[in-house]
Amino acid sequence: DANTILADLVSRGNTKATIFLSDNHFYGRGADQDRSIAYDILNNANERAPDIELIEHLCRLRLRDIDRANQLSEKEKNEFFEAMYDNFTYASIYESNDPGTYFVLGLLYETGTGTSVNLYNAQENYYKSLQLSLNREYQDKDLLYQAAFRLGRLQLNYENTQKDGASNIISSADYINCAKVYAGRLYYEGKLIEKNLSKAFDLFKKAADKGIIEAQ
Repeated sequence: DANTILADLVSRGNTKATIFLSDNHFYGRGADQDRSIAYDILNNANERAPDIELIEHLCRLRLRDIDRANQLSEKEKNEFFEAMYDNFTYASIYESNDPGTYFVLGLLYETGTGTSVNLYNAQENYYKSLQLSLNREYQDKDLLYQAAFRLGRLQLNYENTQKDGASNIISSADYINCAKVYAGRLYYEGKLIEKNLSKAFDLFKKAADKGIIEAQ
């Protein structure tokens, strides 16, 4: 039995076998589908010897499980997102180089999901996600500009970071529909960037064409 062989390799600390076995339980391959067992396999392995590859894989499985988690009872859903927050925090502690790790942490802090709302920590994590994305040879453009937009939107709330916030929003406006509304307002008001009504109305129109209600 393949899973028995994998389990033996897992007990010896084999990273690849740990990932394969956790996936088999997560997806129900050669075993009953039980995602809690998949999480336990990865958590137990990391307790024995922390491994950033296993930690990041655990984070990826959490993301793939969100749709199911949203159908759980309120108590179970809260427990799921608290565990998700712990997993992603653990990945950051072990210096994950995945910009997605910090983007998700930013979302969790900004929305108070699995933890308390902390906009300072949200900004810090969006910033790290953005920097890691910019330094990658092959960039995930959607992630990069989502991080820039969300960071910029928070930076607008503080006088010492408002200009950086405006810059981040402008840079993301061509890619993120909601950012078009924010960028349009910046051009319309002309406080943080040079006033340009033509650009403002063009951005509002583009946002409205994409169904963004605030721009209609």
